[in-house]
Amino acid sequence: MYSVVLKVLRVALVGLLLLGITAITWNFLSRREPPTPVLEEQFLSPEIKQRTTQFEYTEHKEGRPLFKVQAQMSTETLGGLHQLSEIRLTHYDNEGHPAESVSGREATYKIQERQVDILGDVRILLVDGTEIFSNRVRADLARETVAIDEGFRIRRKLVSGKGRSLLYQIPQKAVQISDQFQLTVPQGDGQVVMRSDRVHYDVANQIMDCSGDTSIREGQRLLLAQRIVIFLTQEQAIDKVMASGRASLTAGPGQEFSGDRIDVFFDRETGRLRRFQVLGSGVADSSGGVRRATYREASHRLEGDRIEVLPTPGDGSLTGSGFEHLTAYREVRFSSSVLGIEESRADVFVLRPLGQKQRQLDLTGNVSLLRRLDDGVEERVGSERLIVEFQAGGPLDHVLASGKTTVELRGSEEERRLDAEGSVEVFYLSGGLDRIVAKKNAVLKQSRADEESLLQASEMEAWFEPGGLRQVAAHGDVGWSRRSAQKESSSSSDDLKLAYHDGRIVEVVQSGNFYYEDETDSGRMSLESERATFREQTQVVDVQGQLQPILRYSGADPELPTASDSTTKADQISISRGTGAIAAVGHVSTIFENAAGESAALVSGRLELNPKTGWLIYSGHPRLIQKRNLISGRLIRLNWSGGQLEVEDEVESVLVNESAPQGRTYEITSESLVYNRVERSARYQGRVQLTSDDLSMKSPLLDLHFASSSLEAVQSAVASGGVRLWEGQRQGQGDKAVYDLQQRKLELTGDPAQIRDPKKGNFSGGKLTFYVGTDRLSIESPTPSSAP
Repeated sequence: MYSVVLKVLRVALVGLLLLGITAITWNFLSRREPPTPVLEEQFLSPEIKQRTTQFEYTEHKEGRPLFKVQAQMSTETLGGLHQLSEIRLTHYDNEGHPAESVSGREATYKIQERQVDILGDVRILLVDGTEIFSNRVRADLARETVAIDEGFRIRRKLVSGKGRSLLYQIPQKAVQISDQFQLTVPQGDGQVVMRSDRVHYDVANQIMDCSGDTSIREGQRLLLAQRIVIFLTQEQAIDKVMASGRASLTAGPGQEFSGDRIDVFFDRETGRLRRFQVLGSGVADSSGGVRRATYREASHRLEGDRIEVLPTPGDGSLTGSGFEHLTAYREVRFSSSVLGIEESRADVFVLRPLGQKQRQLDLTGNVSLLRRLDDGVEERVGSERLIVEFQAGGPLDHVLASGKTTVELRGSEEERRLDAEGSVEVFYLSGGLDRIVAKKNAVLKQSRADEESLLQASEMEAWFEPGGLRQVAAHGDVGWSRRSAQKESSSSSDDLKLAYHDGRIVEVVQSGNFYYEDETDSGRMSLESERATFREQTQVVDVQGQLQPILRYSGADPELPTASDSTTKADQISISRGTGAIAAVGHVSTIFENAAGESAALVSGRLELNPKTGWLIYSGHPRLIQKRNLISGRLIRLNWSGGQLEVEDEVESVLVNESAPQGRTYEITSESLVYNRVERSARYQGRVQLTSDDLSMKSPLLDLHFASSSLEAVQSAVASGGVRLWEGQRQGQGDKAVYDLQQRKLELTGDPAQIRDPKKGNFSGGKLTFYVGTDRLSIESPTPSSAP
């Protein structure tokens, strides 16, 4: 009985043990989801454990499926290696949805090592729809990576590429590509081809980070850099490209950009190039220089801290004139051999195409420009803003500088400097200077070894010809000064024109309120008129106008008693800067004033100044007028500062003795007159006749003496050389007559002197003295025949 119970107990324990083992096995197998067993072939190789169809194996992680391996057939070896055919490896995301997948014809699956080696027509499908094709792929389920080492092709929609090796990191959604990768992306009307040694593709964010020997080509454009980051849209078009590390972009034939970084931006809708920028590093390189953003053409070079380029709308390329404008920033430098620009600097630089052939440079902020012209002249421009227009590949057309501007032209023999506060506009013809227009407080300074000139005006315009200036016109508040051969002169007017020949001034024409000053050895001279013309060949200044021009002269030393000022008006006045000679014609009138405050006027038809003698020569019925006094003749020579006056031919004088009780007028005629204001004397010669209201006298010679330097202060008159006189009915004659005009006393001397009086009789003697207007008479050394 006991033995029976013991046997039953043993059976029960074995049953319980088998039941536990069965439960544990069932639980394990339910986790691994083993394939449904099929009938084994009757004859298996010794190393084959089993063979199944519709193989499926699932890897779990944290209770959710991670990988699923599916195959049409699986052959398991004794070592636990599965040989699969028509395989598909699926990765599941965190929410348990299928994500990436790998499929192929054959595979070797090491379950324990969690590695799958897939062969033949391998296709990888990424979460973004990207397909990768290869002949062999290795999947590491433990590391969650997929690797290709024997070449691959990549495709998504119209995007295609190929490479040698690839590693896909599934959790990071990152593709690591190395060794000769090429990607072709449709872009706009063309396509972009990217080549790189190493690529990191962020699938989730659609970013490709390329490094090593990397390039992007689109038509004629070629982008090279040590690193290029490509940002893709969901449609797999390129959104933007960021190239760094000695980046360069060939935009077209002969057009190249380079810098530390180049960023390229595309239009999302059209795929066309929208803009790009080139940036310098700002850090010194091994050679000590700072790598800057640079643009080069066949004949142009541009550099700055940053360069931005906008293509022509609808063009999306940079070939030819296919950009709307190019902008460079900070300490910009530009040079051009075809434009003759050796160097230009600015804070901001803009290059615009105006048409198929015409281009424009716009420089702002601390602008400077240096050009070397064909004739060896150096041209420098400095301004707040400078706009340069030129033909693509051709010469300059037009330059506009605004704000405070300086233009300097330096040659071997001459320097010119033009300053303006408003603007300076320069026009070119076939690359050579044609015309310059300067506005607002324009100043032109010209310097040669033997000459300097300074021109100032509100506006100024200059015309050029081969070899130099042809003409300069200035308008508004014109000031003109010149130093030549140690002579200085200055003038002002409303308008001015300078004419040049062989680079030298040959004519100066000024109009509107002309005013001219010139220094001489004897004093200062000034001219006022409506119009003035100076000719270099004759060194003569001609002035004229509807209103008579005015010539003013000031003595050199106003403290001298002989110093004087004069003001001359005439229809036309000419002054020689070379000799100092002056000529005035047509209704000439001169007002003289001396240091004593005395004044006189001289009118004539013509005036000439002899600079060697300092004499003024008046002709054309000249007349000297001082108050009520008048002197005239055919010719009058005057040195007013020296106090000398000479009158020739047909001399007529009208002298009013203001000191007489009732004022007496004396009229004198002669062939010549010499007057000395300093000595207070006047000498009349040749058929002299003095006439007053009660006396008339004739003689070959008459000397007048004055109480002062004024003509009305006649004190005495001395006639000599044979005198004849008349006082009413009384007549006289003698060798000499001395007439005291104040006392009206007349002394007549001779051998003998004679007086005939119809009432008193005849008188003669060595000296006869009588008082004009009275009967008083005294005789010295009377002759026997004299009346008592």
